[in-house]
Amino acid sequence: MDLLKRLRNYLDAAYPAIMLRTVEEPRALQTLAKLANESECAMTVWNAREGFVHFPGTPQGKGLRFSDKPNEQLDPGSAALAVLNALKSNESPDPGLLVFCDVHTWAQQLPPSAERVIKDLLHEASTAGLYIYFLGAEWRLPASFEHSVTVVDFSLPDRDALNALLEQTASSCEKRNIKLATPANGEREEILRAAAGLTSAEAENTFALAAVEAGEGKAKGAERRIDARTIYREKAGAVRRGGLLEIIEPDPRGLDAIGGLANLKEWIVQRKKCYTTKARAYGLPSPKGVLAVGVPGTGKSLAARCIGTALNVPTIRLDIGAMFASLVGESERRMREALAMADAIAPCVLFVDELEKGLAGTSGSGNLDSGVGRRILGTLLTWQQEHRKDVFLFATANQVQYLPPELLRKGRFDEIFSLDLPSVDERKEIAAIHLRAVKRDPTKFDLLKIAKGTPDFTGSEIEEVIKSALYLAFAEDREVDTNDICVAAKQTKTISETMAEQIKAIREWGEGRARPASPPTACKGEQLRRIIDSGN
Repeated sequence: MDLLKRLRNYLDAAYPAIMLRTVEEPRALQTLAKLANESECAMTVWNAREGFVHFPGTPQGKGLRFSDKPNEQLDPGSAALAVLNALKSNESPDPGLLVFCDVHTWAQQLPPSAERVIKDLLHEASTAGLYIYFLGAEWRLPASFEHSVTVVDFSLPDRDALNALLEQTASSCEKRNIKLATPANGEREEILRAAAGLTSAEAENTFALAAVEAGEGKAKGAERRIDARTIYREKAGAVRRGGLLEIIEPDPRGLDAIGGLANLKEWIVQRKKCYTTKARAYGLPSPKGVLAVGVPGTGKSLAARCIGTALNVPTIRLDIGAMFASLVGESERRMREALAMADAIAPCVLFVDELEKGLAGTSGSGNLDSGVGRRILGTLLTWQQEHRKDVFLFATANQVQYLPPELLRKGRFDEIFSLDLPSVDERKEIAAIHLRAVKRDPTKFDLLKIAKGTPDFTGSEIEEVIKSALYLAFAEDREVDTNDICVAAKQTKTISETMAEQIKAIREWGEGRARPASPPTACKGEQLRRIIDSGN
């Protein structure tokens, strides 16, 4: 539901107090002023610097009327007492809207007398026709009256709001004799998608910066065209400042950067057009995401960077371990904020690496961390079930047996893929990719010999073998060749050898319980099977 409509419904239902949780105070005040005008109510705003002020642009001659000097009520307790006195004196027949700003800075430090008078004010407000709004970045009201206040998250600007800001930027540039090219539909959508998840102030500043950078190297008066990459770059910095999410650099090669995993790549390609209006008209739901499980080093984390490129959406990383905080309730709040930010940035890929480690202990009693881990898990599960934004959750796990069963049921993820050790053909493909990455022509190497010389190697181990071969050849002042790679492979102890039993357990879990990310082949796991069968 539209936020303004929701607030209007609360007002019509005579809700006495609303907490608007937001960092965008100016935009929130403008929204409340719009509500006041529609309802023909005055709007009074209190802050710790000015006391009470009538908000400009709302109806005059109405609102709270104080017998004392309202601009001297600079602490919340005396301010609430002044309002209570004004209501009881019958001098304010139509008190209207009252907004308390910066609630997160003072609500938890109230003396008992101030807490008491605010609680009394909330009780009187419903019968006096006063509608109270608290504004703040966090929900931190005292327990004595927190249940009297309804919490509403003030969402970040949507597409229409961002488009209006983009038009304002163009108008401002025109006044300064700077000509901005009108973006085509595809360009406009890319710019607005890049700005999704920014506050109004951040978006306005970023559009202005993009307009400035678009003029670099151009003659004065030349037409400028805003580049969405500038906005993505600035958004990455803004997201990183929050400390909850991180926008990771996409791999420009897309799915071509992944060797093997044909089933997973085909599944992604089928969903590439799911974010289009045509897909919506067809009735396609947005994909929820994928859980990739299996042997370490087989390309699970790499796939996250590549899937974002393939779907043409940004990839953001969520570190569940960073959600944990010392204060009671803080961890859950940080998790909710991170998921809300992901929804605001949508469409996007939300990447959670090594999920079982971030949720360690949630499959037990929860006593070791006072249940914080289980509450974070509950927040994640609820979001997976109920969110409607185009956020594709791509999570990875090595030891999936440590994940709670409720996370693995159908509906949480669209699919669970098992990534096994690469086959001979997949190892040839992986070797070619990593040779191109070090600026070598794969056609000048015997890829089949390399593949056969790396049995039971993971993709990351093949990459390291090629790097080792480069060091070997460079030390002898010559060009690297196939033999160097095979020599480096013979000197390498793979994880399939050093952790044979654990790798066997991981692979066995994936067989029959998850969809294979690669087509079945008889060439997989040659050396590992020999090690296990021989009893070594």
